[in-house]
Amino acid sequence: MNLWVREMNLKINIVSQNTEAFSDRTMNAPKLPFNHSQDIWNFSRHIYSRARKDVKAKIFGTESAVIKTMEVLKSDGDFN
Repeated sequence: MNLWVREMNLKINIVSQNTEAFSDRTMNAPKLPFNHSQDIWNFSRHIYSRARKDVKAKIFGTESAVIKTMEVLKSDGDFN
């Protein structure tokens, strides 16, 4: 089913009575005189983000840990 922006199909149950399915469309949201998006993004990044090097270290491990893992894999014969 393809719906455009702000369109929806509804089937409502009120006091155990189902309505027939119907289509509806929401109202346009008014433009606000202010925009706090950038402040929200900055606050969210400040609270939840981590430094790139810390994330890389967590995902890939430190260089010494990666080298040790590669040495183990080489000795096991996986990289001949």
